[in-house]
Parts: sequence; structure tokens; C-alpha cells
Amino acid sequence: MPNEPLSFTDFAFSPPDGLRDRAYSPTEPESEEAIRGQIQGVSDQLRDHINALQARLRAVEAENSGAHYIGAVKIEGVTGENVAQQLSSLKQLLDETAVGAIPDDSIETVKLRDGVVTNGKLATGAVSTEKLQDGCVTAGKLADGAVTSEKLASGMGDFCQKVLITQSCTWSPPYDGIYTVTLMGGGGGGGSGFGVYDSSLNTNSNFTRVFFSGAGGDASVPVTKRIALYQSEVYTLVIGAGGQGRTGHAYVMKQAGSGSDKVPTFSSCDGFEAPGGETSLQLGTELILETSQRVKGCEFGCYIAAWLPSSQTTLLGGGSGAGYFPGSRNSLEISENEISAQGGNITIEAGHGQMGGGEGGQFIRSYHLAGTPLHAGHAKGYGCGGGGGSAPYIDSDTPRSNGQFTGVHNGGNGGNGYALIEWFAPLAMPQS
Repeated sequence: MPNEPLSFTDFAFSPPDGLRDRAYSPTEPESEEAIRGQIQGVSDQLRDHINALQARLRAVEAENSGAHYIGAVKIEGVTGENVAQQLSSLKQLLDETAVGAIPDDSIETVKLRDGVVTNGKLATGAVSTEKLQDGCVTAGKLADGAVTSEKLASGMGDFCQKVLITQSCTWSPPYDGIYTVTLMGGGGGGGSGFGVYDSSLNTNSNFTRVFFSGAGGDASVPVTKRIALYQSEVYTLVIGAGGQGRTGHAYVMKQAGSGSDKVPTFSSCDGFEAPGGETSLQLGTELILETSQRVKGCEFGCYIAAWLPSSQTTLLGGGSGAGYFPGSRNSLEISENEISAQGGNITIEAGHGQMGGGEGGQFIRSYHLAGTPLHAGHAKGYGCGGGGGSAPYIDSDTPRSNGQFTGVHNGGNGGNGYALIEWFAPLAMPQS
């Protein structure tokens, strides 16, 4: 490869003085043709020199291209004294960069256009800590979704750490940092199902029997927030307990029913759900985060059973507790004759729990007559509601005046709440 870039031959006229040479260009030319020859001869020399120079610069032959004859000022870190040599040196440097031979601390923030680093441009394992200047990769330089777990060199650690807390306690973070905190409150307990003779329940004294079908407990709606937490501080976590399923048959009436279809209303009743507790995160007296919203289970049901022969009455399976959807309840209409005859077996399917809600109580007549309790199901997950008890069968021969309760079908328990705390530890922090 030529190392002398300025190897072009200097242009010279022949003769050296050109038209000034009196022998070449006499004062009195022999002819008009001689005058033209003198002038055109000098022009032809210029033309031929320029054409030869262009041909040399356009040359692309290896080791003898035009770039080999163009000088270039010395560039730090790049070898060569002509353009071809310096291009060859730059090509070598680029090849080394492509395979990871980037000098330590050579990439700075200003060298990267915002969003230029995309997922497809990162070879697996190519990004290691020693290749990046401290603080040079900022959020604006990374395209959305560019950094995935497989793009990070091995040995960089498990970034995500989490803790699940299911009992009330005090807690201090292992590091200062931004944490994602998710809280779930306790689910509601299911109401009890029971039946009663009570003449005060209905202004029509012929209809003194009432069936209570327990409500399904409600479900807590989780709340999530990103919060700065500090290692030096002690936080209080109150974990909401699930409501206990009701097991009694007490009620306080607001308004009596009338006829066979207008049911009484109540200010309190063991058929209502039992509320679950809320979950909270506090620092001293400061409330940082707390649950509050709920998804309802199936509502409490109360029906007057007609005393008159051949009247229709509705027996209810217990209402299911809520998960992330409201519960459901099943019912069956039977006649007075069926009740009086005590024949056959009446079965009402339980209200089915959805997304973690406990199933409602199932009503089976033969089980009730045998004294077998049919309790509703407990919640199946954190923060979900327990099922409600079903409406027990009442024997029509039971005296109407003694206020007897003929059975209670218990509600199911709600699920307890929890606190889930997650964080992403920087590389400088120890990894678990």
C-alpha cells in the first residue's frame, strides 16, 4: 500500500515556458495553421493532464485506488497517512466494537440518541456493567421494552424481591427504595339461614312463617401503589380479618310484612353478611394506604311462607360469597300441600361461589328433618366472601304461637386479607 500520498507528477508545459517560448511560438508564425497549433497544443497538454489526474482519483484497484493518493491529517487512535489507510483502520475499529471490544467507559449519554437502543439491537449478554459509564443510560435513551431479562448478561442477579404478609405486624424495609405495595382486605362472612314462626313479622296473622336465606359475604378490592419506603423506619401493617359466618337467628325488625308477598324489613339480622376487616399500611399515625372498596355477594333474602293450603312459597339456597364477581342464589317454589305431606325430598342447589367466593348453603329437606346441618362454604381465597346459609324447612305442624326457630344453617367464613410488598433491588444491593 503506498505510503506517500502526494505522488502525483507536477504538471509542466512542453516547452516549459509554453507560449512564451519564442521558438515554439515565433512572433511571425509561418501560417494560420501554425498559430492554431501553438495555442491548441498548450490546451491539449492541460486537457491530458487533468484527464489523467481524474483517472488516477477514480481508480478502485486494490492497493492502488484513488484514496491511496489523497493525503489526510493524522487522527488520534486511527493509523495511516492517506484516506485509504485511515478508512481501513476505522473499519478494524468498527469490527472490534461489533464483537464487544468497546473501551471501558467510552459510551456516554450524549453519544446515544433518545430511544435508539431497541430490543433487537442488543445481543444477548452484550450489556455488562464495565462497558457503561456510570449513569450514562437514562430512561430517555431506552426504547420501550428494550431491556428484557435475556438481554442482560448472566450473573447480574435476581432483581425482583417480594414478601407476603398475612398477619398484622410491624415491618421495616431491607433497603431504601421505591416499593410496590398491594393490600387486600378481609372478605365478609356469610349470613345464617333460618326459619321462624313470629306473628309480629306479618300484619296478616295467617302468614306467620318466614324463611331467612343468608347473604353471601363481600370481597375486598385490592389497592396497589408505588411508595418510597426507608430502612430506618418502622411501618405498621394491619391485616383485615375475614368476617366469621353468622350462626344465629336474631333480628330487629324495621317494618312488618303484609300479605303473602310483601316481606318485612330489618335494621339488623343474622341473615346479613358479617363485615370483613380492612387492611392498611401506616407510619406512626400517618395512614399511607388502606383498602375500602368491595364487591358484593348475593343479597340477603327474606320470604313469607303462606299458611293457606295450596299457596306457593319459595325456599332458597344460600347466597354465594363474592370473589371478583357477585354471588348467586338458587330457589325452588313448592306448594303448601308438599310441605304438609312431608313426602319426597326437596333439594335446592347452593349458590355457586365465583372467583374465590364461598358456596352458599344447600337446602335438602330430608337432611333437615334428620337434624343434619348444612353449612355454607368458606371463602376459597384471600379477601373473598364466605357463602350464606340456606333457608331451612319449617314443619307446618309447628305451633304458630311459640316463636320457635326450627333450625339454623350457618354462613361461611370470609378469607383474611394480605399485604404484598415488592421491590426491584439495584445491582449494588445484595441479591437474595
